[in-house]
Amino acid sequence: MSFSVRSSLKLKLCQKLCVTLALSSSLAFAQNAVSTGAMTGTVHDPGGQVVAHAAVTAVNEATGERSTSSSNDVGIFSFPALKIGVYDVSVVSTGFKTVKIAGLVVAVGHTTDAEATLAIGEASDTVNVISDAGSALNPSDTTVGTLLQHDTIEGLPLSGRRYTDLVLLTPNVVADGQFGHISFAGQSGGDLSGYNNTAGGASNANGSTSFTVDGVDSTSYYYGDNRGFTRIPYVFGLQSIQEFQVQANVYDSSYGGAGAGFINTVTKSGTNKFHGDAFYYNRNSATGANDAIDKANGNPRPLNVLQQFGADIGGPIIRDKMFFYFDYEQQRHKDPLYAVNTGQAATTEVDYGVPAGTVLPTPNSHYPVASTLTQDQATADPTNPLYLQGVANALNVVHTNLGPRARRRDDWELFPKLDWAISDKTHLTALYNYNHFQSAGGIITFSPESFGGDELLGDNGVRDHVATVHLTHTFSPSIVNDAYVSYVRDEQLYNPSGLAATPTSPQMVLVSPQVLLLGNPTFSYNNLREYQTQFADHVTFLHGKNQLDAGYSLNYDTISDKDPGSFYGQYVFFSLQAFALGKWNVFNQTSGDPKYNFSDPFMGFFVNDTYHLRPNLTITGGIREDFQKYGNPAGNPLVPTTQKFSNQYQRISPRFGFSYNPFTKTVIRGGAGLYYEIFVGGNYQRSTQQNGVAQSGAGFFNVDSSLAGADQNPAYPAALPTTSSAFAGGGSIVTVDSHYKTPSVVNASLQIDQEIAKGTILTVGSLWSHGMHLTSSTAYDQNLNTPTGTTTYVSPSGSVLSVLPNLDPGVLGEGRITAGLAQINALISPGIDNYNSLFVQLNRQASHDINFILSYTFAKSTQSGVDFYNQFDLSGTHGLSVLDQRQRFSIAGVYAPTLNTGSELARAAANGWRVSLIAQVNTGHPYTGVISQLNDTAEAQATANTAAGLVGGNSPGYGLAPGDGINSFTGPGTAQVDLGIERAIKIKETQSITLKVQSFNLLNSANYFVYAGSGINQVQYTTGGATCGDGKTLNQTCTLTPNPGFQTLTAVDQSHPPRIFQFSFAYKF
Repeated sequence: MSFSVRSSLKLKLCQKLCVTLALSSSLAFAQNAVSTGAMTGTVHDPGGQVVAHAAVTAVNEATGERSTSSSNDVGIFSFPALKIGVYDVSVVSTGFKTVKIAGLVVAVGHTTDAEATLAIGEASDTVNVISDAGSALNPSDTTVGTLLQHDTIEGLPLSGRRYTDLVLLTPNVVADGQFGHISFAGQSGGDLSGYNNTAGGASNANGSTSFTVDGVDSTSYYYGDNRGFTRIPYVFGLQSIQEFQVQANVYDSSYGGAGAGFINTVTKSGTNKFHGDAFYYNRNSATGANDAIDKANGNPRPLNVLQQFGADIGGPIIRDKMFFYFDYEQQRHKDPLYAVNTGQAATTEVDYGVPAGTVLPTPNSHYPVASTLTQDQATADPTNPLYLQGVANALNVVHTNLGPRARRRDDWELFPKLDWAISDKTHLTALYNYNHFQSAGGIITFSPESFGGDELLGDNGVRDHVATVHLTHTFSPSIVNDAYVSYVRDEQLYNPSGLAATPTSPQMVLVSPQVLLLGNPTFSYNNLREYQTQFADHVTFLHGKNQLDAGYSLNYDTISDKDPGSFYGQYVFFSLQAFALGKWNVFNQTSGDPKYNFSDPFMGFFVNDTYHLRPNLTITGGIREDFQKYGNPAGNPLVPTTQKFSNQYQRISPRFGFSYNPFTKTVIRGGAGLYYEIFVGGNYQRSTQQNGVAQSGAGFFNVDSSLAGADQNPAYPAALPTTSSAFAGGGSIVTVDSHYKTPSVVNASLQIDQEIAKGTILTVGSLWSHGMHLTSSTAYDQNLNTPTGTTTYVSPSGSVLSVLPNLDPGVLGEGRITAGLAQINALISPGIDNYNSLFVQLNRQASHDINFILSYTFAKSTQSGVDFYNQFDLSGTHGLSVLDQRQRFSIAGVYAPTLNTGSELARAAANGWRVSLIAQVNTGHPYTGVISQLNDTAEAQATANTAAGLVGGNSPGYGLAPGDGINSFTGPGTAQVDLGIERAIKIKETQSITLKVQSFNLLNSANYFVYAGSGINQVQYTTGGATCGDGKTLNQTCTLTPNPGFQTLTAVDQSHPPRIFQFSFAYKF
């Protein structure tokens, strides 16, 4: 077969594939499909006039891949989709010498400037130009963000090697909770954000961050977070990451699917040279310190052994044409945790009203059991043998559930990738990634934890697949098409610990003296699968000074969930005496079909224009339309709103940005835009499944005092039978409020970039963000009667502190809409937030000797309506956001000195060393002072879309303390220094071994975790009084007694744990 015939067949093949991908994307979701960089420039003659129709060729130095273009009528050329790397560019035009520019760096999501001035002469003569390769100023780039390249990622000390943790080194970013969420510009980070995490469960989420890997959407539409969710150490291994880009906001309308925060990651590829690594990391607690909480509670340092190892290899299949890359990584992690609950650990028989020293009987049951006495007879009488037996059982189950819990976090991942330069105009990439994670006892990722006993801490597993084909084709110098198709399957597995009395034991909540959950948690029976089929197409058209981009795409997301967790019931006990007697105060349970399947195709379209208005001024503007389509649920005829889901199709988002280069080394960038968040699938399920038809809920207050404990319905600790008449009327149901709107965010920023040295950029800027229609942390009970009475709060001396509406659920009662149902809990979106910041960044990248990023952010974040305690009056919900972190400072750097003079022995001894550093200092997060079981309309809410009261990880059902506002207290700040030292030793010219030692939290700072009430005793006052919270008195009086345990710290920050050392060995060729 002749060469021309083979080329013709390849061209026809790629054209068919282009057409197939372009047509398939007519079913489309437009999102930030960024896996490449761009290059643009203007060709001038010696007099400064533009040169049209000059032939421009860009050659990747590592792979030899060629891309061709030409300058248009105004002298501008563009390569809108280049693989990241270093390029040599040649410019050829009749009557001029050939200009060759070497060393142009193309980075993900950025536009590299490549200006060319031609000299008169013959094309056979060459003018060689060495680019300012260290410069990252790129004056025509309107992108606002931070780039972290491979040398920095590889060199920095990173505990656990989860590369997205490095996002916290950039401005306008904070950690959102203990589960690994990331918040940009004050917006919620996902399903287990601090906004909604209550007592270990989750209510309603705002998913505001978008993740892509190699251009493919890597966001879970169910959780609103990075795929794989938060428990998995990583989806893609650190070894395979080439670089990633972090943007708090972006003004190109091709970006969507997020309110604030876009993280674009690009993996490694093969080159013309074979290259690879093999590595082993070991982090062992024997080299470390104990954390402050365990140490204070007398717990020995937990045995924590992390081993991470793997290898990668890449190289050519056909030189300059086809390349492969393969990465394998594995983690073996023995990571026990401690359940530390100081309030419950200190309990003795005295706390149950039994005289000190009373000999208790031997425990005879896993839990206290309901007696044969009537509830009036079953009193906390220390002379009653049945009560003493209950106390013995209660103390035993509480104390044996505190302390160490075995846990593992094991993971392995494999990643093959193929790159094929079909021709100078056509490039194809195909990849597959599989991640297998299994964690016995790992349903909670942090330690110590205070809200759950050991038996509550179940198992977790993740199975994640992604396969992608990505094709870029240049139809002409002015038209480029970029398309991909991808398939994703992500499976989340949850199982109970096996430590409870039975596999179906209910969840139990002990409220006093400190909240503790026992039994099998309602979140430990889940098997959730998310399937995503993605198509996307992006066309770039260069015309004069305009670069027009347009695209449309689809992410067809399907959820299959089986979750019977709440089918086994939940009991709440307000006092220890009630627990010992089995006299529950609140019970709720769900019955029906545990399976729930639905789909939510996410579609969108965009058009964007980048206009080079002047040589030193570039503006970009565009508009996009995003929308999701959820199906109408098979709801409850008694409540018509449960039968309809109102999709918001018109999510039109205008964007505008600019880049102005007033001086040679100065660029001013800024812009503004509207961004719509995704409506996460978890919100849809939690607000449609329990509708009284597919699932029914039953809830009760307090035991029947006329019946013996064993005759109660339910009889603790058993659950109701599924045939119980309590479910017949539908019980408590959920819905989406008819006025619910999709959350959206307006972002704007202005910054000045100054290149103060080669490759070193100083940025000073300000960012503003305004979130609208944010989903509330808990639902609105549409069936709840409006309060009519009052609660008078008095001090222990009797002086009146305040008089507020009586929000006792027993007094409010249900039936405002229909007496045939209990709660009708509606998902609502009343929330707004505001974020304002001043930030400074000093960034030096792509230097052979030193790379560093220094960031400082001074910011304030406020909210209203996101978190409430009185659903009938949201006026008191304004305050600091739980995401408010007033000041953040970080510095990260990698230094590799090079000695070029002196003796060979001196150079051998001095070279090959690398020192790395990460230092972070952060102020604390705010939290709310609360009182127990009062001043909170959400106390009795018992459906999947509700948080049990004011957001607070340790205080379900607790309301706002009178006299103080939401989030009026601030927790302690954190500080950490991580240090790494390594030495590379050459074995041969192209082979070396590297020995590395790293210390995390070198100074062993005691970093506590305080966030939205988690990690601290936030109960400011205990309550008492004859009528206080009695469930029947219209006008109540409650005495507030200051709680001596208020503000006691109960958790350490998992992102800043105690000092520990890590050692590693690597072989590179």
